Amino acid sequence: MVEVCSLSSGSKGNSYFVRTGDKKILIDVGISGKQIAKKLSEIGYSVFDIDYIFITHEHSDHVRGLKTLVKKHDIPVFITKKTYDILNLDLNPELIRYIRKNSELYLGETIVQIIEKPHDAVDPVFFNFLYMDKKISIITDLGSITQSVIDSVKNSDILFLETNYDKKMLYNGPYEKFLKKRIDGRFGHLSNCDAASTIENHATKSLKHLFLSHISEKNNDYVLVKHIFDNILSKRKDLKEMEINITLQKQISKIVKI
Repeated sequence: MVEVCSLSSGSKGNSYFVRTGDKKILIDVGISGKQIAKKLSEIGYSVFDIDYIFITHEHSDHVRGLKTLVKKHDIPVFITKKTYDILNLDLNPELIRYIRKNSELYLGETIVQIIEKPHDAVDPVFFNFLYMDKKISIITDLGSITQSVIDSVKNSDILFLETNYDKKMLYNGPYEKFLKKRIDGRFGHLSNCDAASTIENHATKSLKHLFLSHISEKNNDYVLVKHIFDNILSKRKDLKEMEINITLQKQISKIVKI
């Protein structure tokens, strides 16, 4: 069985839950350990059920709860060495499993693909999880679409894709000029248009569940995002079975089981 959901997604903290068979995994833990435990209980799990944590990069909205979870619950962490070193957390070395970008690892019957992404972090990666005949891709915190992103989107059954900002809202919004340029830059975040173009041009009919993720509360609008992707369904008739889900900052997303 495959089971997925977003526990929290947005500028204030990100964490995603993936179950593949008997493996229960957290991708990023950007909210407190207490919040992680509470949200897991809401979907019928405990922190003690978690087998592994995977970390994409060192920004606080992706690692805030890491130290507490590892020290309290002895959960193994998969992380690149550069990312771990810059965090300077001094965790139990027996629980640190170093990973390399553009490689694969095996967790029983689950294959994890570790893929480099363009983001302003020391060694950022994203992950594809392959289990049986299913593919789950979690692609957030990147400023541009690469061939690896396109290849990952293709043939995904479940996809978490960043739709961080609307360009007009960003440039008319309250952020300082340098931050606007950073967000809209090659190593920043994905706009609605970039994400939508990726789905329209590269998604395949296997994609049944699309989670629009890491949505800015200041530079985007949930209704607008949903409308943009609903329009894609009218153009891509082969994606008519694709369900579009919005991930939120404070609420757990829909739980998908396949």
